Amino acid sequence: QVGGLAKSPHIIFQGNPGTGKTSLARIMARLLHRIEITPTDYLREVQRPDLVAEHVGQTGPKTQAVIEDAKRGVLFIDEAYRLSSGSKNDFGRE
Repeated sequence: QVGGLAKSPHIIFQGNPGTGKTSLARIMARLLHRIEITPTDYLREVQRPDLVAEHVGQTGPKTQAVIEDAKRGVLFIDEAYRLSSGSKNDFGRE
């Protein structure tokens, strides 16, 4: 906490497939735990299907459950750009 407010660092790992983004996220989870930023070295790795539901109104609760689980460590969203890609009938923007 800084000044009474909890800090939630956000980091973007950008690069071509196979360049070690996921491996780096695992290392960061351990480092953040070691310096007592996170309570554990847990890494919750998700992709679009883990966050976006198939029906209206289900994406919010599904995503919230993932966020709650990740609060004990680090949330890594692999291929995050895919969250909002899709047709106008897609629920990624929800």
